[in-house]
Amino acid sequence: MTSPPAVAPLGVGDPIAIGPYTLRGRIGAGGMGMVYLATDPTGAPVAVKVIRPEMAEDPTFRNRFRREVAAARRVPRFCTAAVRDADPDGHPPYLVTDYVSGPTLSQAVRHQPLTGADLDQLAITIATALTMIHSVGVVHRDLKPGNVLMGPTGARVIDFGIATAHDMTVIHTQQAGTPEYMAPEAFTTGTPSPAMDIWAWGAVLLFAATRHPPFPPEPAATLPHRICHQQPDHLHRLHEPLRSAVTAAMAKTPAARPTAAELYQQLTGPAPIPSTPTRSGTTATSWIPDTQPPHPWPGPPAPVAPPLLPRPRARRPRTIAIAAVTVAAVAVAATVVAVTLIRHPTRTLTADQRITAARTLTAAASTTTDPALAARLAVAAWHLDPTNSTPALISATAGRLPATAETAHAGPVTTVALTPDGQTLATSSKDHTARLWSIRDPDHPVPVATLPHAAAVTAISINAAGTLATTGSEDQTLHLWNIHDPAAPTDAGTYTLTARPIAVLFDPTGPRLVVSASNGQLLVLDITDPAHLTTLATIHAHTTAFTAAFIPHTNTVITVGGDSAIRLWDLSNPATPTPIGRITPTVIPTNLAITADGRTLATSNFDGTMSLWDIHDPANPAALTTLHPPDNTTPDITQGTGSFTIRLQGMADAVAFNPAGTLLSAGDDTGTVRLWNITNPHNVTPSATLHAHTAAIEDLIFTRDGTHLITAGDDSTARIWNITPESLYQRTCATPTGQLTPDEWRHILPHTPYQTPCPTVSPRN
Repeated sequence: MTSPPAVAPLGVGDPIAIGPYTLRGRIGAGGMGMVYLATDPTGAPVAVKVIRPEMAEDPTFRNRFRREVAAARRVPRFCTAAVRDADPDGHPPYLVTDYVSGPTLSQAVRHQPLTGADLDQLAITIATALTMIHSVGVVHRDLKPGNVLMGPTGARVIDFGIATAHDMTVIHTQQAGTPEYMAPEAFTTGTPSPAMDIWAWGAVLLFAATRHPPFPPEPAATLPHRICHQQPDHLHRLHEPLRSAVTAAMAKTPAARPTAAELYQQLTGPAPIPSTPTRSGTTATSWIPDTQPPHPWPGPPAPVAPPLLPRPRARRPRTIAIAAVTVAAVAVAATVVAVTLIRHPTRTLTADQRITAARTLTAAASTTTDPALAARLAVAAWHLDPTNSTPALISATAGRLPATAETAHAGPVTTVALTPDGQTLATSSKDHTARLWSIRDPDHPVPVATLPHAAAVTAISINAAGTLATTGSEDQTLHLWNIHDPAAPTDAGTYTLTARPIAVLFDPTGPRLVVSASNGQLLVLDITDPAHLTTLATIHAHTTAFTAAFIPHTNTVITVGGDSAIRLWDLSNPATPTPIGRITPTVIPTNLAITADGRTLATSNFDGTMSLWDIHDPANPAALTTLHPPDNTTPDITQGTGSFTIRLQGMADAVAFNPAGTLLSAGDDTGTVRLWNITNPHNVTPSATLHAHTAAIEDLIFTRDGTHLITAGDDSTARIWNITPESLYQRTCATPTGQLTPDEWRHILPHTPYQTPCPTVSPRN
């Protein structure tokens, strides 16, 4: 996955704020002004384009800028960086858009050109964006590789008619644009038209396929002649039908070029044509109307790129070893409403057709506001392309289907733990019990034993051998249990503390127990003889303790406290724990989780955020990237390298990684669980939302094989969620409304024969 471009520091002459936006760095410069990365008053990242003073003094320019801002607001946000705010009458005038995290096309192909399906996807995406832009009366005028962002949700066309209106670097013409991607008529007329954008579309596709512009840019003085009289280079390197589409798009005569919608139709099949004029010679000089244009045609699907996949971690910290669900990043597309339906005889699709159709269905599932329809679309996509559509299936169905099973207590469930073989689940509760459950069949847990206490049980842990459990209670006692036979556990010993145990941990390297107590103390206990525990060390780690966890396969413990500190301790010598590292977050953390490889720490925080830290060198922990609403995919550089932040609805109570460390999950005090794909921690994408409980989430954990998620809540239940794609597919298909109907299919894929998503279910119509 390509990394987002670097952001340059502010220069000496740069402002530090524009309106309510705080500037953080330079994204780029154009002939019209400077583009900055900034944060809005909530801390969310945005792009702010500030107009140059000399242009701001021109009343004609301000009027045109005002019209262009109004037109830009009408372009659907999936095509471009959506406009958030603008002040064309300000001093200076400025425009605020979404900040799209991703490299430009120029940067993305720096080392390797696009080929095959990736090139096809880019072609269709840009054709779709141009269809939408032209349909609301806007001409881009500077479509080039630098104005195509390869964002986390796919390619987006930016800066149409606004940011680079005067970004001109060649002589012989006053037409706006970048010479290598300008149409022949741009050198002879000042009238912009959609046909110029179509030419640029072909030029951009040639660049993506070859890493070279279609005409040699040097010498610059003869470039207009080459564009007007010679054929573009490298057309032979394109495959069909892309070669024919690019050849037509780069016709010397504007009237001979197809419209954007016709390009889409040539590449994918029949598509509706927008009602607004799109060919050269049919528009006014600026082609930006002062009045509201006709209602824009919804357009063909815009393929988008890799999203997401779930992952979880727990209320009280724990690490999860080995194996998990492996899910590929999925390419998605934006939803389409078809006006013209072309019926084909039913036939089997080729492998490429299945993948393309699955991408379109996945995109539609991600954009619809109807959860039931989203599930049907995701099921249809998964049926066509299980490998790439798994994330969409989980996102659309796991939150709709009820938990496979649940275990009930008479009071809030505080923590959950698993034996190393994954066959026994332990739960603790404020109902004064801990309980053991057989989950050999996770869909049907069976209660096997109850561990009674005199007060609420706040913590539970199981040793690496799966033979010993420990529980902590609000009466300041610690209990050890022999669970070699989970159906017949025995009390192996009780230890009285001076404060309430918050977290209890078995030392993975020896017969020791580590206890994080409510008074901020960290205790190291020798459990060689469980009936007679002895204290090896007591350290005052925090003013108030929240939780603690071992870094897997090490002697290092991480503690979290109410003093807003995260501390790392070396327990190589258990009698003398040594502090080796410290993290000082800006928000008080409440819980933590560590990946199985011991390289990444996640904390949940009081303000509803989560933070990620690189701890591969425990003595020098480092913050990772930052993410803020609304789309949870944009890095925030307000803290330099930043901490990775995801904001939940309420206070974050639990956080967890899946066994592979590719998924992050968090539960909040509203009972909601959210999951993110963190395969690339610098490009985190949301995966699924589970409305798991009716009260706060206290803990969550994945099963050892990663097929199920277990959540514990204040509604007195622990719930087991089956997130296996095959199971979700079968369970959704088995519901009365689980299969996409032929009419719904044709609405999304008018040119593709209907494929029954659930072969064992008769399709509804």
